[in-house]
Amino acid sequence: MTGRLGAVVGAAQPPGVYLWRSRAHHGAVRRELSALGWAAYPLNGRRITDANRSHEECARILAFPAWFGHNWDTLADCLSDLTWLRARGHVLIWDRYGVLAHADARAWQRAYEVFQAAIASRAGTNMAPLYLLLRGLGPISSPVSGAPIPLLDVVGVR
Repeated sequence: MTGRLGAVVGAAQPPGVYLWRSRAHHGAVRRELSALGWAAYPLNGRRITDANRSHEECARILAFPAWFGHNWDTLADCLSDLTWLRARGHVLIWDRYGVLAHADARAWQRAYEVFQAAIASRAGTNMAPLYLLLRGLGPISSPVSGAPIPLLDVVGVR
């Protein structure tokens, strides 16, 4: 059970980067969101140990176009676009995000910045919203500002 994730990402919480304390299976998340016309994409944090591997995993799971240059700038461009993925909204679930944070602090900070910027660039447009949910053990503060990463609360949704 995903705890009504669809209600949260659909209206209760604005697009953003969130900590998500859930053990919901990816299949259950996909089914719930798919029923709403949304899509879920699991990022395997065990594979993401440096900048290059973060680019590869994102390209693999999000089926990036051939023009993706495997660098931070084109990662930002692709995340800000995603027009090749047909969905009312996109939810990336980065399991074990702490692996990158501990292995390469600079790449973790840059990845966080890129995701935040892409999410913000899509907000207020007609583009499908984008959420990044961080799951597992890892930092609870933004590597950019030091502010706490907000917790996605699905318990209080009615």
